Amino acid sequence: MLKISRRALRFYFIGIALIALMTTAGHMLITRVVGDQQAYASVINLSGRQRMLSQRIALNAQGLLLTNTQGDYDALSQSLDEFESAHTALMTGTPHPHLTWHAPVNASTEAIYRGETNLDEQVQAYIRQGRMMLADETRTQSVADALRDQSAGELINGLELAVGEYQREAEAASHRAIQIGALLLVITLFMLVIEWLFIFKPQNDRLYRLMQILVRQKRRVGQARERFLLAATSVRFGVWDRPTTTETRIVFTESFLRAMSIKNASDIEQSCDGFLDLVHPDHKEDTRNRLFSGAAYREKETTMEHLLRIAPDEYRWFQTKLAIWTMTRTVFRAARSPVSLISTAKNLPNRSKANSSRR
Repeated sequence: MLKISRRALRFYFIGIALIALMTTAGHMLITRVVGDQQAYASVINLSGRQRMLSQRIALNAQGLLLTNTQGDYDALSQSLDEFESAHTALMTGTPHPHLTWHAPVNASTEAIYRGETNLDEQVQAYIRQGRMMLADETRTQSVADALRDQSAGELINGLELAVGEYQREAEAASHRAIQIGALLLVITLFMLVIEWLFIFKPQNDRLYRLMQILVRQKRRVGQARERFLLAATSVRFGVWDRPTTTETRIVFTESFLRAMSIKNASDIEQSCDGFLDLVHPDHKEDTRNRLFSGAAYREKETTMEHLLRIAPDEYRWFQTKLAIWTMTRTVFRAARSPVSLISTAKNLPNRSKANSSRR
């Protein structure tokens, strides 16, 4: 019993551990998806901000050329610094205050920054021209016009390509996460089915069988108790046993012979007819039907009162209780198998004297 319990606990632990593992994997996947979405959102925002900064640089350069004030100078210088630092972070994947995670650096982004589009060279040239506007000797209308033309032409197109690429990568990452999540869900459901078939259901069936065993043991204990009580009362009451219903043989115990005032077992025929010889003629047919017929064997217990001979021409009232011990009534009815019968004959001294003896 203890071995089965330990085995059941082991299987339950394995099942729960697998469920916990899949749940943890699902949680990690969700955390990863949320983190990736936040990271890509910051990258897309920063790359989109580059388009705004390119327009602001051209506007600040034109304002500095017209007013030549310290405010316009500081605004242009700050815009150029922000534009350059963001470009470096996006192209190389280095940290940036506006990024929650490093920007992705792969073949697609490399093709935009250093490939055919060569966005890196365009940005570097744009920054050089912007810094020329910060120096008095190189601050000219032609430089300001060049900045305006680049911000409205090839540069803005390259920046748009970078933003579009980051958006596509974010969508691809989200799609992969959805596929992995669906696969994880299918695996989890499959594992639940496997655990039910090979872990939980067998353990449930085993527990059910154990409960059935306990019920049968309880029934056997009850039967043993009844037999013990019968054995305890056999000292005072006569007992006879019919080992099998396929034969008419009856075994009369010494207590029964004493109750019937029979000195030797050879003085009575050890059979059903021998017992019926002790029954008063008025009760003989009823006794035969109640104790020795097929209908009697279909009952688990049969009790009757009749007159039994205790001396020549002297009868006394007895209560005979017949019980089937080897199998239950249901089994006997289904199988029609031979059964073992045991009976007690109890003296009834309280019956009136007029009814307690007949001749």
